[in-house]
Amino acid sequence: MLDDLESFANKTVAMVDSHPDIGTLRHSDNWFDDQVKLLEDSLISIVKRCRDSKTRQFDQNDGLFLSLQIQSAEAATSALLGYTPSAALSQTASTVSNWIQSTLIPNLKGISGKVLTILASLLTPTGWVLKGSIGGGVLGLSNLELEIKFGR
Repeated sequence: MLDDLESFANKTVAMVDSHPDIGTLRHSDNWFDDQVKLLEDSLISIVKRCRDSKTRQFDQNDGLFLSLQIQSAEAATSALLGYTPSAALSQTASTVSNWIQSTLIPNLKGISGKVLTILASLLTPTGWVLKGSIGGGVLGLSNLELEIKFGR
């Protein structure tokens, strides 16, 4: 499971690094560059923690660390979706926004699902809550939250 997570996170970093329009925006705007760095740093931290676990026992703290890193990556991605470029870069930003929605977000959801599976194997669920709304999400889409409480 950790090998899959490591591979998926590495692949996602490579996709972000190789996207030419992301590179254009990074060189044009420090704020955009900072958000991409945060995203990449979070994903690289996931990769490193997965690698470290090959030489020692993976435990609950590792699982919680992975969870925090994926939340950080998701927050950076949300910030990137809200990016407002200068008029000269609006087409490039639109292309990047479409790519984030069609490619990056599904990849992050895949990573998040793998982290949740790892956490579930380390912790005992004590309860769960499901919340939802219509028209509350990005672009007026539905919003669904699943909260799982873990403990002993």
